[in-house]
Amino acid sequence: MQPNETKDLFAELLAEFFQRHHPATKVTVKAVKDNATLDDAGRVVPVPPAGRTNELDMNNPVVVLAFDLLSSLVYDVLKFAGSKLLEAWFKKRTDDIAREKKPDYSDEQLQAIARKMVEFMHVEKRDFLRQRLQVPAASQAKAQPQSATASTPPMVSKQDIFAVLDAECGAKIKSKSPDAIDPFIVVEPGDLVSVCAVLRDHARLKFDMLNCVAGVDYLELDPKKVAKAGFEPHMEVVYHFSSFTHKHRIVVKVMLPRWKDNKPGELPDVPTLTELFPAANWHEREVFDLSGVNFVGHPDLHRILLADDWVGHPLRKDYEFPLEYHGIRGR
Repeated sequence: MQPNETKDLFAELLAEFFQRHHPATKVTVKAVKDNATLDDAGRVVPVPPAGRTNELDMNNPVVVLAFDLLSSLVYDVLKFAGSKLLEAWFKKRTDDIAREKKPDYSDEQLQAIARKMVEFMHVEKRDFLRQRLQVPAASQAKAQPQSATASTPPMVSKQDIFAVLDAECGAKIKSKSPDAIDPFIVVEPGDLVSVCAVLRDHARLKFDMLNCVAGVDYLELDPKKVAKAGFEPHMEVVYHFSSFTHKHRIVVKVMLPRWKDNKPGELPDVPTLTELFPAANWHEREVFDLSGVNFVGHPDLHRILLADDWVGHPLRKDYEFPLEYHGIRGR
């Protein structure tokens, strides 16, 4: 609603209230418009004393109370218009006035005026306000679900997500599992950045939040269980993404050797995502620190939980806790 429309609505309501419920005080629509303005928050307030006309008696406590209370009620109605909170708001404001004796309404006459005005807005003018603000009645809202609007994008199914990825990324996706509890795709390290750019930027995907990055060490240390493990020793870096826009999520996995070029102690490489997702910065540092993965291109890759001179990566399955650290017994 435009500012002038807000002031017009306020003037109509205030003049009608006095005409119905306090006819001894003469208040006209023109008088209210001439003596009202909007503050920066969009709330109707009286114009400064120097600019007021004599048509509206702002020295009359009944007028002052009615003006201020109606301004608050109109402001709240506009704020909640079209929201499911509107019905709850109607009830709450009615209960508040009926239950509480606020200092502003300490005089019995003013209390009666306050209650009458809330009743006027919540009961007498409810249908008028709904029509004026195009707010559906509660029964209509339940019977007719809201249709999608420009501000509420249509839902994107898992099938749609994976269809877009197939079309945009093709062979870069090495495997996928759309029916998993957390649907995921697997990509090569060299394709990670380009695939994640599609996830973030494509209008049907809009994965604009990187929730977390995790390192997983697939290593079976018990020789008796190796044959049944079902995997060769390797590392995985797992990225969890979600979309504020479409309210969906996806997981991206990158498979890495446990050691670069099979040289123990040489950390495997994967490109950083910090250029696409700044939140990756500390997530990647944690995986580097605890799982031993080198994020190539990271702007400041060093340990985040352990001391810089700590030896090893505690989430590796073959990690051995040190006997001592700078003279402090470890185990």
